[in-house]
Amino acid sequence: MKSRLYFGYRVSKGIESIAVIIIESTHPDRYDYKQLQEIFGREKQYLCYLIDSLSKWMPNMDDARKRGF
Repeated sequence: MKSRLYFGYRVSKGIESIAVIIIESTHPDRYDYKQLQEIFGREKQYLCYLIDSLSKWMPNMDDARKRGF
C-alpha cells in the first residue's frame, strides 16, 4: 500500500497525552485536514473514554522491554 495521505491526532486529557491516532489512505482526496480536525475534535471525549476503557489490556513500556521490543 502506497500511502498518499497522512493525518496524526494527539488525544489528551488536560495536559497529559494519552494516545496518538494516525490515519493513512491511498486516496489523497478522501479527506481534508479541516474535516479530520473537526471529526476528531468533536469525538475527543469519546476517544478518551475508549482509550481509558482499553488501557488495562494495553502493554506498558516495562512489559515491552521485557519482551524485547
